[in-house]
Amino acid sequence: MKICISGLTACGKTTLGKLLADHYECKYESFSEFLLEYIAQTRKDLIPAHDKNDHFWYHAKELDLYRLETLIDKEIDAAFESEINSRDGHVILDSFSYPIISSKKHKELRVLIKAGRKIRTNRAFL
Repeated sequence: MKICISGLTACGKTTLGKLLADHYECKYESFSEFLLEYIAQTRKDLIPAHDKNDHFWYHAKELDLYRLETLIDKEIDAAFESEINSRDGHVILDSFSYPIISSKKHKELRVLIKAGRKIRTNRAFL
């Protein structure tokens, strides 16, 4: 089973996803982390090296420009879906796009977290 948690920035996706992964002793996969690693491997001029402590927002401007100027999103989506589908066992996902790109062969539980702007702003500044 795959559980995909979606929502806007700082709504609690990562927190909930990691707690569920710990509780169910399964893999946690973040699309943002996957994206950073993928780009760091394929475009060292954009992200010279990816460190697990990096946050997506450190590179957001460069990544957004690159993604808008190319057709890389379809390639990234296909690579992410392939990575997730290759996993054995349960997977907790933190991804806005996975429910859209996922093949219908697999069933996922899709969770959308809604949090107000004030809550998300406070979390983002932390």
